[in-house]
Amino acid sequence: MDRRSFLQTSGLVSAAGLASIADLDSSIAGSSNGVKENGHSIDTVQTWHFQDLWRCDHFDNLKLRQGQPIWQSDAIYSEPHVGSLSAWPTVFRHADSGRWRMLYSADWKPYSLMIADSEDGLHWQPLPQPDISPAGGKLAPHHLFTLPEGSGGTVYHDPVADDGFPYKVYVHQHGKPVLERAIADPKHRWHTIAKNEGEKRYLADEFMLVSQDGINWQTRFDLQWSQQDWHPEPPIFGFFNRHTCRHQMTVRPGWGDRRQCIQSTDDFISWSGPELLLQPDALDDELIELYGMPVFPYGDGYVGLPWIFHCESIEPTRGFNRFIGPLDCQLAFSSDGNRFTRGFRTPFIPCNGPGEHAEL
Repeated sequence: MDRRSFLQTSGLVSAAGLASIADLDSSIAGSSNGVKENGHSIDTVQTWHFQDLWRCDHFDNLKLRQGQPIWQSDAIYSEPHVGSLSAWPTVFRHADSGRWRMLYSADWKPYSLMIADSEDGLHWQPLPQPDISPAGGKLAPHHLFTLPEGSGGTVYHDPVADDGFPYKVYVHQHGKPVLERAIADPKHRWHTIAKNEGEKRYLADEFMLVSQDGINWQTRFDLQWSQQDWHPEPPIFGFFNRHTCRHQMTVRPGWGDRRQCIQSTDDFISWSGPELLLQPDALDDELIELYGMPVFPYGDGYVGLPWIFHCESIEPTRGFNRFIGPLDCQLAFSSDGNRFTRGFRTPFIPCNGPGEHAEL
């Protein structure tokens, strides 16, 4: 019997009835004991994930509210050696040590992979790797890899890894490294332009970084995830779709186009091509852009964390992009990993006050 039927058949509330409702609340929290009231048996209620909004039709006197993470100020981690920006963090449990590890880039560009360690997943410290020598020199003891003129997103922790590389990063590179590769390789897609016209701003390659252990990294130029006429800018995020058994990516439709697309692959070579996933709509405030959206498995579905850029002006500050305005995080969810519904258009992870870390 559902809760609505229970309340309708319980009649007047008595002390015993209140106790029964309290017991029902405990069953919602996961108790294995059913409740009996006036001869009616209440089965154990399982946890309901927030994306199951249709279940609200079975409730009376219920209001849908959005929860919010709790900021733990003593658990702030900032890159201690290279500037002040720690970008695109990925946290995972290290199987051998049982401790938590975090991979991140010390800056937006160049993509500079760093590693940190934690016992509880909250309080972090750099994890020195003295045997690693990144290209261009080691920036700090915990510096693992540098992609010159490159940028990317979070590390994708591949749960299948049938290619032997559980750790992957989708990256974008332009500038001199792309020009040199294009001139040297007659089969490179930019070879003719690079040879005849030299460096151009639009010359770009999109490929992958891979690692067996999360510490030793290598480039895989053969694993191209872009298209002949599609070279979007980062951030780029990967996740595994358990329903289709395919690797998926959330990415922008193009350079400077701050909406969200999705594409998928089963071998990191042949990609489906981008399909528009989310863009600002009539329920949004004005001058909203969807900067990026990491996705995580949650229950039987998926949770997306769309980064919402609140632009202060319609005019770009330089070039064709807007750069001025705060950025917070809202909530989206999906039952199949392909179609996402945005929840309340209010911050799930809001900004802190001036002078504090920008997000909770």
